[in-house]
Amino acid sequence: MDAALKVLRIFQFALLASILLYILVAAAIGTPGGKTPAPVILIALTFFAVVNVVVILVMRRVLVRKAEDTLRANPEDATALMRWRSGYILTYAIAEAIALFGLVVHFLGFSLLQSAPFFLAGFVVIVFFGPRRPAAAL
Repeated sequence: MDAALKVLRIFQFALLASILLYILVAAAIGTPGGKTPAPVILIALTFFAVVNVVVILVMRRVLVRKAEDTLRANPEDATALMRWRSGYILTYAIAEAIALFGLVVHFLGFSLLQSAPFFLAGFVVIVFFGPRRPAAAL
């Protein structure tokens, strides 16, 4: 359990660092000139970001919480540990996709201010769902 927790924390920090790099890249490049982007693109990607957050919440209930319940009863259950770890990795991957939407939005011609909510949402989700050891049963 301790090794899996350590790997997940390293993975979490690596993805948080990558989001910070996305912001730096977007700021360094500036807003691309050219055609004004269609607002419907921003609306669509915002919708997909919200859907991703809902998917994270549902998936965590299905994978992580059930695995945590099993691990409380039997900390040596390899299948539950794998499901627990997979739930966290999927959570982080989907949150990273939300941040990538911000990079896409920026490269399509929207300002850094318009892409910032995507970066912030991805970052906050990864921080909020940090890996935690399942609490011992009472």
